Amino acid sequence: MHPDGTPTAAWITAIEALTWCAFRKAMTHDEWILSCYPRRELWHRMNRRALLRALEARAAPQPYCPLFGHGDRDWPRLLRDVRRRARRMEGRLVTYADLVAMLRAELADVEHRKTALRRAAGELLEKIRRTGRPSLRGRRDLPNAEPDPAAVLGLIPTDVLIDPVMTLTENSRVFPDISLCDAVWRPRAARGPTWSDVHVCAKELLEIQPPSKVAATIAAEKRLLRWPIAFMEAVPNSRPGKDVLRRRAKEAGQVFTGRGFDRAYAEAVSITGAALYSRSGRPKKSPRKITAPD
Repeated sequence: MHPDGTPTAAWITAIEALTWCAFRKAMTHDEWILSCYPRRELWHRMNRRALLRALEARAAPQPYCPLFGHGDRDWPRLLRDVRRRARRMEGRLVTYADLVAMLRAELADVEHRKTALRRAAGELLEKIRRTGRPSLRGRRDLPNAEPDPAAVLGLIPTDVLIDPVMTLTENSRVFPDISLCDAVWRPRAARGPTWSDVHVCAKELLEIQPPSKVAATIAAEKRLLRWPIAFMEAVPNSRPGKDVLRRRAKEAGQVFTGRGFDRAYAEAVSITGAALYSRSGRPKKSPRKITAPD
């Protein structure tokens, strides 16, 4: 996979194809799970829905301790631990109301991402039904919908995917969704064919869903960022100012836009720890760093 998230393999998994269609960045299943838990170090392995209810109860005008089936848990102690971790991570005082807002925003963002993924799966199947592309291949399951260990990868017939009840999931499975059927066709759909370990043809997918210009621009800037970093690390005792570095970049054939160069220069300075230079080439006084106590 390319650093900018563009798939490079001939066949990619279903989750890589769906995340590419939804976010223009192919993710593995582990990367997708991690993206749905951006603050996993803060919440740990607690149920976020139950934790939100407990935080809302603690942040209420008249706090109370909810049980809702988890009476064996010491919620006051758990909430204090969460707040202590949040203060350490944020470097500031964090109230229970702040934790409620953070958790609500995270759950809303996760729900938005899952909705976008389901929408991408529906749109991808619609393209397959209309044009027959991109091609899918997988392992045919047993009649009871259990994975067949002896099955080999093979193309999934397009006429099977024409059925509107067939769905593609992020777990690399193709199967009939009986919730989309009426009572008459539900028994037939339950006996329908299913596939596991589904892969999508990456070349055909990129022809249908090409990389966006924004993603290409960001990827180009990331590649260009390597040059100022290497240049600053090569001359640690006499790092040039911004004007000199821009001229050296032009001489070396590195083409930057105005804002792109400013972003690359600032990031290179941050990564290499270089001093900030003024237009005259004199180093500026480094700002005093303020570190928050644990």
